[in-house]
Amino acid sequence: MTMELAKRWIKQGSRVTIVSSKFPGAESSEKIRGVKIFRPAILPSFSPPQYIKYLLKTYRFYRHHLAGKYDLVLDQVHGLPFFTPFFAKEKTILFPLEVAQKIWFYEIPFPSSITGYLAELFYITLFRHVPFLTISSSTAKDLIKLGAKKVMTITPGINFSPLPHFPHKSKTPLLVNLGRITEMKRITDTLQAFRLLHKEMPLIKLVIIGQGKDPYLQRLKNLCCQMAIEDRVNFTGYVSEKEKKKLLAKAWLMVSTSLKEGWGLVVIEAAACGTPTVAYRASSRDRGPIDKIKLIASPIRFSHHIRCRRVCLQPLAGRPTGSTNVFR
Repeated sequence: MTMELAKRWIKQGSRVTIVSSKFPGAESSEKIRGVKIFRPAILPSFSPPQYIKYLLKTYRFYRHHLAGKYDLVLDQVHGLPFFTPFFAKEKTILFPLEVAQKIWFYEIPFPSSITGYLAELFYITLFRHVPFLTISSSTAKDLIKLGAKKVMTITPGINFSPLPHFPHKSKTPLLVNLGRITEMKRITDTLQAFRLLHKEMPLIKLVIIGQGKDPYLQRLKNLCCQMAIEDRVNFTGYVSEKEKKKLLAKAWLMVSTSLKEGWGLVVIEAAACGTPTVAYRASSRDRGPIDKIKLIASPIRFSHHIRCRRVCLQPLAGRPTGSTNVFR
C-alpha cells in the first residue's frame, strides 16, 4: 500500500522518499518508479534494546540527510512509530494501519510483548494531539478510545479492476487463504475448520498463499500431517499478481481467520475476483464495505466451518460478483 500511495503522489507532482528497515539482500538505497527508498538500519526482531538502536540509527540518518527538505513526514506505524514528532522539523502525521494490542502477544515473545503492548498505549497517549491518519473506522475508534484527539480516515483500494463477468469456478470445492503467514493470522483455525469440512467433502482443497518464517510454516505443515489433510492443502509461498488473481477467481471461498485487521484488503481483492469470504468478526471487517462484498461472519472460534459448509454446498455460478449475503 505504501508504494501505491507514493506512486500516486509522484504522478500528482510530489517528491516522495521512503525510509524503511533493511532486510537481507536489500540495497541501502534505491529508486523504484520514481520513489527514493533508504534503508539505514536493520531490525532483525523486536526487543526494546534492538528497537531503540534501530530508532537512533534512523534518527541520525534523517538528521544528516533529510531534515528540513520536505513538507510533510508521514510516520507509518506497525505496532510502534519512529517517534518522529519528537525530532522532525516538518509537519508530522502518524499513520497506524491498526492498533496492535493483542497482536503483540501472538507475534512477539514474552517479555518483549508486554513492553510493546505498553509502549503502544504510551505513544498514542503521548502524541494524542498529533494528527493521526488510519485506514478504517474501527481503527479510528480504537485510537480515539486510547486518547487520540484528531483522527482522519482514508479507505484503501485495490490496484486492479473487478472481473467483468463471474468467473468459472473449480469443479470441486476450493478454499483459499491469502496473506502473510504469521501467528496472528490464526491459520491453525483455518486448518481445523478445513479438517471438519474434509470429513464431509473428501474432494475439497485448500490453497494457502503467502510467505512466512520457516519454523512456523513447518509447524503448520506438521499439523496438516497430524490431521491427515496434507494431500489436500497446498502452501504456494509467494505468487505473482497474475497467479494470485487466477487462484482467487477459481476459489469457491476465501477464508480469513485473522485475530485483527486494520482493513483486510484481501477480502476486497477476493470480491473483485468473484469470490466471497468467510471470516472471523474482527475489527474492520465488522464495519467494512459489506454492501460491496459477500461476507460470512462467524464470531465463534472453530465454528465458521458451519457457514463454510452452507456456501460450499450451494452452486455459486451465476451469482453476481460482490453481492451481499451476511450470515450471523
